Amino acid sequence: MEQQLYRKPASCLDSSASKAAKSRLGHRILLVEDNPDVADSMAMLLRLFGHEVLMAFDGKEGVALALQEKPTAILLDIGLPGINGYEACREIRGAGLCDIPIFAVTGYNQMEDRRKSQEAGFNRHMPKPIDMDELEQLLAGFPGKAA
Repeated sequence: MEQQLYRKPASCLDSSASKAAKSRLGHRILLVEDNPDVADSMAMLLRLFGHEVLMAFDGKEGVALALQEKPTAILLDIGLPGINGYEACREIRGAGLCDIPIFAVTGYNQMEDRRKSQEAGFNRHMPKPIDMDELEQLLAGFPGKAA
């Protein structure tokens, strides 16, 4: 007996990133980064992993968007125009958003920088370029957005 095999249409084939995204609940991530090229690249990767991305390009805008949108996670640069990432994190925490994980994503990676991140209320200090696998593991430990 001959069995016919049918190929799935290309539109039905899953990439590994989309399979990974479907295997877990995505996050609604606020990305606060002043470098547009870095912000666009990170946003693209986060979307490939199944996350919704909101973007802000300075500290004040990041705080305002965090308070307005209440994302499920925040990736916050330290060296921002206006108020820096440490102050932005303090303001977000001070406004009562204590359950949202906030990750410092920064080029500043000395022990003093890590200490300041911890004091400001960050959940984790991640040097650039960030390891997306590490970030995904961290995000998996927090509730994602509602389906």
